Amino acid sequence: VDIDQFRQVFLSVLHVSRNGEYEQGDEEGSEMLRINVSSETKKDELVFYRVTSTKAYYTIDGAGGYYTLTYEVSEVIDRLESLLAGEPIS
Repeated sequence: VDIDQFRQVFLSVLHVSRNGEYEQGDEEGSEMLRINVSSETKKDELVFYRVTSTKAYYTIDGAGGYYTLTYEVSEVIDRLESLLAGEPIS
């Protein structure tokens, strides 16, 4: 995997913004994306759920939850697909 291309994907994950806190019992969502990040000392899992066509939320290690915008998650997905296909990421 090209390091610069991977960096672009990673930056898109970091750019996903919080838009309020998701409370358990709020709207249910369908899973859009699951990302597992691991290092020698720690493992984290981010799971993104679509609530509406414009609104999503994510959890970190199954806890908490934060609303975000669906298009931000879709951008991560698009970049991941491009990376895996060996296509340039813009």
